[in-house]
Amino acid sequence: MKLLPNDQCCGCLACFNACPVSCISVKQTAEGFYVPDIDDSRCKSCGRCTAVCPVIKSRERKRCEDAVPSVFLLCNKDEDVRNNSSSGGAFSLLAEEIINRGGTVWGAALDLDRKTVYHIAVKDIEGLSLLRGSKYVESYIGSIYKDIKNDLETGDHPVLFSGTPCEVEGLLSFLGRPYDDLYTVDFLCHGVPSQKLFSKYINYLEDKYSSRAARFSFRDKTRGWRDFSYRCTFSDGSEYRKSFESDPYGAAFVRNASLRSSCNACAFKRIDRVSDITIADAWGVENYCPEFFDDKGTSCVYVHRDKALKLLCDVSEKSRQKQLENGSLTKAMLHNAPKHPTRDAFYENIDRYDLKALVKRYAAPSLKKRIVYMLRRLHLLDAVKRIIH
Repeated sequence: MKLLPNDQCCGCLACFNACPVSCISVKQTAEGFYVPDIDDSRCKSCGRCTAVCPVIKSRERKRCEDAVPSVFLLCNKDEDVRNNSSSGGAFSLLAEEIINRGGTVWGAALDLDRKTVYHIAVKDIEGLSLLRGSKYVESYIGSIYKDIKNDLETGDHPVLFSGTPCEVEGLLSFLGRPYDDLYTVDFLCHGVPSQKLFSKYINYLEDKYSSRAARFSFRDKTRGWRDFSYRCTFSDGSEYRKSFESDPYGAAFVRNASLRSSCNACAFKRIDRVSDITIADAWGVENYCPEFFDDKGTSCVYVHRDKALKLLCDVSEKSRQKQLENGSLTKAMLHNAPKHPTRDAFYENIDRYDLKALVKRYAAPSLKKRIVYMLRRLHLLDAVKRIIH
């Protein structure tokens, strides 16, 4: 069989999970992204791999832009959880509800010892801390779709799966039919850098501080939600903290220089999503709903299915919620990250330069962007825009 070219593959590994004769393995490209690899000598040409490919299916699926989701603002009332969440703590509320019902939650976990991110299953509230917060790196799916299917067919409890839009579509395509006990949550995804780049980044930090990385956060809110930072605590007690744009890994990410190729032409940027719920940061909430802004984080929750609406209702006592007018903020679901002009050169030279030199050479911001970023950091950008206009 002929799979998608690597630059179009989203890395969800639905094909790897679906192959009935296990002739598909997983390898990493030179850039460090996961792709399927077929052993032609064992392939039976059954077509199952291409049949479950979510990129192919999404391209073929007719868009229904009239399917506008219900939109809610949400803040978790548990301040500790909200402080340790990327935005308002919506995922934690949904996940806790599933676990309290005796269910299982699947999501991306960071393993600093292995310098990697991969999906795991959690069945207790304490374990949710591993899944909480953004991970700006590709997560390894492995064979978990088969584990989830087995759980759904042999158990009598709910299952929640959280992942990128392509991972959610990959799971649902692999399953092949709806399950009443399955809840899927995706998010407004900017794209994913490779595991290889992330490992290079952690090595860079550990060399810089001569100590092992013990804890890491992509969205530390010590200085506030709007002014979040990358934060790494080392085993010797020292600490690294940089704003998103000042950190080399974050700078490459936000400028689209480190994203997977398929992310620049994402097949899953659409309003009519197959997920039950889409979660995002409610950026700009201070302008249209200031009572939900305290700079500690506010979630925007898009609800696509009736059963998800009921789930959100079931956690209403543990959260502050407000429904917005249907259609509000949905344009953000369509935004695609344009390809950085030196993106390919960035990864072609990933082994040639150290991280800082790599980013400086292939992902440096323009003077205009540096000025805009400085004004945003000082909360002066809106004032300057008013003066200009």
